[in-house]
Amino acid sequence: MHAQLPIKLLRGSLLFCLTCLSACDLPTESPIFETRWILPIEGAGTSISVAELLPAAVTISSGTFQVAIDPFSFSESLGGLCSLCVPLNTQTVLKPAFQFPLSDAASLPADVESVELSAGSITVRITNNLGFDPIRPGVGITGSLAIVVYDQMIGGPVLDSVFVDGAVDALPSGTFLDVPISLAPGPVSSPIVAVVTVDSPEGDLVTINTSLRLDVDVTFDMMAATSATIVVAGTMVAIEDVAMDVEDIDSDIVENIVSGGLILDITNPFGVGLTVTIDIGGPTIATIRKTVDITSAPTSQARLDYTSSELQSFLGQPGVTIGGSGVVDPGAGSAVVAPGQVVVIDTSVDIVVEIGR
Repeated sequence: MHAQLPIKLLRGSLLFCLTCLSACDLPTESPIFETRWILPIEGAGTSISVAELLPAAVTISSGTFQVAIDPFSFSESLGGLCSLCVPLNTQTVLKPAFQFPLSDAASLPADVESVELSAGSITVRITNNLGFDPIRPGVGITGSLAIVVYDQMIGGPVLDSVFVDGAVDALPSGTFLDVPISLAPGPVSSPIVAVVTVDSPEGDLVTINTSLRLDVDVTFDMMAATSATIVVAGTMVAIEDVAMDVEDIDSDIVENIVSGGLILDITNPFGVGLTVTIDIGGPTIATIRKTVDITSAPTSQARLDYTSSELQSFLGQPGVTIGGSGVVDPGAGSAVVAPGQVVVIDTSVDIVVEIGR
């Protein structure tokens, strides 16, 4: 026999069965029946949040991933910027013209292969210690700074470009200029390359010191993403502890359980398999721990078998909880994840009850 009823109907159903038996002409010894009951457990839908898979540098805020990228710095001496300046070192001369690109790169956080950027901004700070203004090197003479941010490599997809015109902005020696950069939405992977090209025309008289430097500091102000491809293989995850409403299961049923288990109906949006350990505990019972594999399929079902004594220890008891932990398949590689995704594990009790003893 097979039945699937809410827990609160079980007492009446069992009494009805016993009444029917007593109303019939029975042999001297009553027959013994085994009845299977599948009981959906209200409130026992535990879960694994996408936050459990994220590396420390990726958080969730306002429905998007916030990706923290370390700032980076690079610089060049006047001797490196201006080859014509090298033989003129220590001399006071008309500043020679030069054009030179400086560049360096930052990587996405460890275990983040790429992100789908929805909004991003960085600040490029250029600090001038050259002894002269490279973009206003003389009266009525102007140069420029061209800043380009690339994805993956110089010449790759352009995330943004900004032109700083010496006719508008100045950069006197001993000062800095902050240049805001707004990154284009779309896919971004490592590295993120910043190139600052200095175009400085011939200028007024200066004393050349080839050891003086031009410094560039790049700070990532915001990197918001709608999805991310992250390395998840072997990642440890926590399964949320939730209440398991089994207190109303009648003691007559619990005492006559022959065998059974838990049926887990699983929704898995991550596309990777996990091995999970399910813990059932409570104030009056010892924790019962069982392990089961979850497939990478979007929906699946798994089963945990328990002995009759294990089932009798928590069914019908107050304050029972279900939770646990898990680990992503070590061969899973990477997964594309989005904010709000969650593995949901809904639980039903599947028991065989002996009637008539």
